[in-house]
Amino acid sequence: MRTKDGDIELLAMSRSQAYLWFQAVLGYAPVPAVLEWVLAEENVSALAVFCEADLRFRAAQEAAMLEVEALRAHDDAGRERASAAYARLFVGPEALPVRPWESSWRGSDESLFQERTLEVRRAYFAEGYVCSGYPHVADDHIAIELDFMASLGVRMVEALGRPDALEARRLVHSSHSFLCGHAMAWMPDYAEACSTLPASYGLYVRVVQLLKEFLRLDETALVELGDALEARQGERAYGQGDGCTKS
Repeated sequence: MRTKDGDIELLAMSRSQAYLWFQAVLGYAPVPAVLEWVLAEENVSALAVFCEADLRFRAAQEAAMLEVEALRAHDDAGRERASAAYARLFVGPEALPVRPWESSWRGSDESLFQERTLEVRRAYFAEGYVCSGYPHVADDHIAIELDFMASLGVRMVEALGRPDALEARRLVHSSHSFLCGHAMAWMPDYAEACSTLPASYGLYVRVVQLLKEFLRLDETALVELGDALEARQGERAYGQGDGCTKS
């Protein structure tokens, strides 16, 4: 994608809403209220912005949405089965088939609260973010990391609305740093591991495949947002004179 000056706000809003979408699907059991929110037009439209830029993302998005729509059409028993699959994959108490914590993928073993967890926690604290289960939950759970990225995205949109270009650029840098230093360092591998799960996990298999494609596009989006904001700030600085020609 190529970000023009007039597209900055749209792209910032779309990516923040996309992170909220992923966090909703991977952070909550698929009860009717969650499914209705996930299928709301304004939320689906945020994903559509990225469909325009990439065929791989479009194909993954279509597959994921089919799973969500099918689940909404299920009866209560079908949604209960999906909720059970959600618990088995993200909550426990039994051993999870694919571990959804960064430290399990990047640490010395699969145990929690390793150095990677503390790195994530420090990144949260630096932005004034504390996960709701602190300090009793592992901060590097996939849903919590996505919630953090969504939080930074929402604050970026707010900074653009004030407008506060310096804060918006700082949040672009912080988002890019966390994306490359944490989310992209393990979530694509997590998605690949999920691809081998049984059909009963279909919704989550499709959504994490979509997430993998989205993270790839978001890295490009953040670079382009940073460049566009820098160019916008430079143009405004250049035009701050009084218009007089000095001899």
